[in-house]
Amino acid sequence: SRAYPKQLEEKAAVYRGMFEELGIL
Repeated sequence: SRAYPKQLEEKAAVYRGMFEELGIL
């Protein structure tokens, strides 16, 4: 998350949150 553009960073955070939710389920 240091050299990535802000858009990719935000998308990564979204996908990360989705996977975390799926992991909880």
